[in-house]
Amino acid sequence: MEQLAGIMRHLGAKPGPSPLSRAAGAPLEVGAATREAAVPYGAATLHDVVAQVLREHGGAWLKASQIAREIGERDLWRRPSDGAHPRGSQISARVRQYPSMFQSSDLGIRLRTE
Repeated sequence: MEQLAGIMRHLGAKPGPSPLSRAAGAPLEVGAATREAAVPYGAATLHDVVAQVLREHGGAWLKASQIAREIGERDLWRRPSDGAHPRGSQISARVRQYPSMFQSSDLGIRLRTE
């Protein structure tokens, strides 16, 4: 709370509860000042991130589950709807939407080179 008060003083705001919370009559929730907001992942789309992972593997065939695991481990992309990392089934579905960009077979998925 002391840090928040210092930040508010620095920004020129009046210390104490916000006018909105006073008007609503809502007490401040303990720990509310330390909660972090979700950080957006930018403009990268899932198929762009899949292409990036495949490029980094030098044209090798990768299974959708391997791509999904790497995206999750490196925290490259999250679903906007719930913030979860994509599953292999979502990778497969997205790859099928971009046949000009990806090749898909029993071997896995790779970037189209043609």
